Amino acid sequence: MKNERESLYVRYLKYFYGINGPLDEYRENEINKIGNHLFLVLFNYNVVSTLLIIIFAFNGNSFNALMWLIIANAVVIMIIVFYASFKVQSLRLDRIDVDSNNDYAITLKHLRRKTLRLALLFFVVERGFSTIFETVTSDYHGALWQNVTSIYDNSVALVITIGFAVGTYRGLKRKIDREK
Repeated sequence: MKNERESLYVRYLKYFYGINGPLDEYRENEINKIGNHLFLVLFNYNVVSTLLIIIFAFNGNSFNALMWLIIANAVVIMIIVFYASFKVQSLRLDRIDVDSNNDYAITLKHLRRKTLRLALLFFVVERGFSTIFETVTSDYHGALWQNVTSIYDNSVALVITIGFAVGTYRGLKRKIDREK
């Protein structure tokens, strides 16, 4: 039997929802239900937020409207991520089935690699956002280079990243279902 590669869309779905293993019909149907619920929430939010922004903008408070839109978008994104994560966990779509000790060892190796990739991505994104934020809010013109090379800031970010990696690995390891 040929080992066919999954499409980019399927890989993205599995990544976004945290699905491990094949995307079978049951998992795909449940993901579609979750996606439909999230679409309805986002559609209604978009309509309401657009109307409110128009009202704020015509009253001359365009800066306040922009700030509230940014804050509301951040809150809605957090709600969406938490809802999707909660539903995937409650439906047990993120479980990893392992049959033997050999498969268990291979799965742990795969999880360590996945954790290392996520930790590296976390470090780069965290340092990128921190550097941009500190550079924009600083009056000093050399702030970019100073923020990139700061031993203290990089050390703190490294410690936070190690904590993130340990937590991620433990969380992924808990999702393994060993069949005896």
